Amino acid sequence: MTSTNDVGLASERIQNATEVDLNEVTCSIICENILWKPLSCQQCETHFCSMCIRQWLDKHPNQCPMRCTSFIERPCSKFIARQLAKLKVVCIYRSYGCQEVIPYEALEKHEITCGNQLVKCIRCQLDVPRKNLAQHQPVCQQTMVMCLDRNMVHVTCQNDSKEP
Repeated sequence: MTSTNDVGLASERIQNATEVDLNEVTCSIICENILWKPLSCQQCETHFCSMCIRQWLDKHPNQCPMRCTSFIERPCSKFIARQLAKLKVVCIYRSYGCQEVIPYEALEKHEITCGNQLVKCIRCQLDVPRKNLAQHQPVCQQTMVMCLDRNMVHVTCQNDSKEP
């Protein structure tokens, strides 16, 4: 789970909300969150999160949510880009221990590599913070064993007896 799923950012994650008028940078018509990877309609100049407008257009081909005659995509305005660049955002993995507050423009890169992001151990399927995975794997109590006669993978405890 990251911000990078391309839907808007929850306004509660904005650390410096008083420095920017959040109404100006909100995808108000679709997701009602802070714009993420914004695009705009060439005709009405309304801004949308890229994923929000893509999902909308899948259901309503070539129709702008603002009821323009057609939706023609254009990049977001420089004003909106500057406003978004001012935002400081709390990492999505705060509840897992990350205390980082990241500039909007660096958020995606941080959240992809955040050490507090939960990843699955391939042996035991336990969710472990990325930063702890290297320490977890050597002590993981489960290991995968290949059965040569049946060509199957079997998960077993390291403590299981090797004798029948």
